[in-house]
Amino acid sequence: MPGKHSTGRIGRYMCGAILEEGDFIFRVEPIADYGIDAIIEAKGGDAFSGKLIPVQIKSGDSYFISNNE
Repeated sequence: MPGKHSTGRIGRYMCGAILEEGDFIFRVEPIADYGIDAIIEAKGGDAFSGKLIPVQIKSGDSYFISNNE
């Protein structure tokens, strides 16, 4: 079972992988454990849109009722 910090990193990497498959840029914020975990930006074709979405990612077992993809 991964530790607290490993679980958070895994959650961020999984979110990033899913979003990067679509039309989004995923940027992990370097300061962990408090506040914003990443910034998501929608792509506008080959350019960046400039529309930023700050996100806090919850990935530990205590945040879910059931486990699925």
